[in-house]
Amino acid sequence: LIAWEGDQPRGYIEYSVFRDEYNIEMVFVGKEFRRQGIGTALWDELNRIANGAKVHSGMAVTDEGYEWGKYIHNPYSQYGT
Repeated sequence: LIAWEGDQPRGYIEYSVFRDEYNIEMVFVGKEFRRQGIGTALWDELNRIANGAKVHSGMAVTDEGYEWGKYIHNPYSQYGT
């Protein structure tokens, strides 16, 4: 799944599907395009494609990925909830 701006890729999610569950293998957004909602838009699109099936966000992440993962599972976490 690739995020494009015109003919230029900005980020992607690699995923697999096993027994009707989606497993994210890799999320990448170009450094100059980070903090613009691209990773979140990719996550949202994968969830739309999954159509209610479980989406697992993976286990091995960078510090930035860990923070993003906390946010996508609880978007209100930045407010202490």
